[in-house]
Amino acid sequence: MAQTQSESQQAAAGQAGKAAAGRKDADAKNDPGEAKNPKNGMSTTPETDPTEMLKSDHPKIEQLFSSFEKASDAEQKSQLAAQICTELLVHTLLEEEIFYPACRSHMEQGLLDEAQVEHDGAKTLIVEIHESSPQDQYFYAKVKVLSEEIKHHVREEEKSDGVLAKAKEANVATPDLAKRMAVLKQELMEEAKAGTLGPPVTRSFRARTNAGTNRLSPEHKTARETSATMERERGRGHGGWYGDPEGHSEAARRGRR
Repeated sequence: MAQTQSESQQAAAGQAGKAAAGRKDADAKNDPGEAKNPKNGMSTTPETDPTEMLKSDHPKIEQLFSSFEKASDAEQKSQLAAQICTELLVHTLLEEEIFYPACRSHMEQGLLDEAQVEHDGAKTLIVEIHESSPQDQYFYAKVKVLSEEIKHHVREEEKSDGVLAKAKEANVATPDLAKRMAVLKQELMEEAKAGTLGPPVTRSFRARTNAGTNRLSPEHKTARETSATMERERGRGHGGWYGDPEGHSEAARRGRR
C-alpha cells in the first residue's frame, strides 16, 4: 500500500533525526577539547583536567613545526623557531614542576625518568637552536630533529599505557592540579613575553647545557650556582632569547659573526 504524504514526512523526519544524532555522537568523539574520564565517564576539559591541558598543547606545537617547514624566508623561519622553543619550554616546565611530581608516587619511576630524559634531549636542541640562526649549517637539521623527538615524546605520552593515561587512572588529574598548572602557565607566558624566561637546564644529563636558567626548582639551585657560563646573568647573552622572536629574527638578518 502506498504511503500517505503524512507518513512519508514522518519517516523522513525520523531518518533526519537519526542522522543528526549520529553526527552529534561523531562530533563528540572527535572533539579534542572534551574527553571522558575513564573512572566515571564524565566529560573533562583543559580547564578541569591537567592531562587534557597538556594534550591541548600538542597540536599547537605540531602546527608550528608545520608552519616552519612551509615558511619561505629566513626571518619567518627564525621567528617560528623561537616560538617553537618558547612553547616547548613552557610545556616542559609545566610537566616538570607540577605534573610529574604529582604523578611520581602513582606510577612506575622508569616511565617518568624516560619522559625526563626525552625532555632533556629536546632542551639541548632548544638551546642550540636559540644560539643559532638560519644561516648556520645545522640550523634546519636541528629543528627537524627536534620535531621528530617531540613527535616521539607525544606518542609515548598519549598512548594507552602512557603517563597521561596512568595519571587519569590514578585520579591524579584533578581540577586542583589543573588550576595550579594554569596559574603557572600564565606566569611562564608572561615571563616569555617579557623576555625573562631564560634558557633551560637539563635535570637528567651529567653534561649540562652551556647556559643557566632563571627558573630552577630548589634541588637544582646548586647546578645554577656552579654553572660556568651564566651568560644572561652576566649580561653577555645576545638578543632573541626565550619569548623574544624579534631579537631572534634580527640575528637571522645579520647572520652569525
